Amino acid sequence: YSLSDGISALVRFGSESVDIHSPLQGLFNLYNLLAGFGAVHTLTNEPLEKIAQVVPNFAGVEGRMEVISQKPLIIVDFAHTPDGMKKVFESFGGRKVKAIFGAGGDRDKDKRPKMGEVASRYCTKIYLTSDNPRSEEPTTIIEEIAKGIKNKVALEKIPSRKEAIKKALQELKEDEVLLVLGKGDEEFIEVRDKKLPFKDKEVILNLLDSVRK
Repeated sequence: YSLSDGISALVRFGSESVDIHSPLQGLFNLYNLLAGFGAVHTLTNEPLEKIAQVVPNFAGVEGRMEVISQKPLIIVDFAHTPDGMKKVFESFGGRKVKAIFGAGGDRDKDKRPKMGEVASRYCTKIYLTSDNPRSEEPTTIIEEIAKGIKNKVALEKIPSRKEAIKKALQELKEDEVLLVLGKGDEEFIEVRDKKLPFKDKEVILNLLDSVRK
């Protein structure tokens, strides 16, 4: 299999084999495709070749390793724990990865430095920002994440999630991957007792047009 520019793999099922191609990203999505592929084949008994023909049509689930742009590669994912982030980062071995993320307020504080430590092992640059701060100060959460970053990875602390995305897009090069993590397909950001409209995908697409002009 290959994980560059999507997923390409040779699938064997019993004595049959077929090539599959998918726009999805990451090793775990290859596992998901194989599970779905096997289930469809078992339940319908359709030929592998026929199933393989429709695999490219499935673009994945919104907010889960969702490709927002191919060139440069920009992905939105719901990962908001150290383990979840690690799995996402491992999908881009050998690539230059930049990440935007924060941590939810009024939630597990112990994971915050661990998130910073995981990101620092895989990223060339990290943009720490807000992710549903709720009753906490975004700057406090950001500093707690930053405590886990021990190496000299490039780091920016930008409390405004929109401004963090804008800065990352301005600096993003064609050979880099930008991962916008934590909120997935959520359509709001929680600040104090309010839910303010905010969707990573929409913000990225709106900013991308202006940044690329």
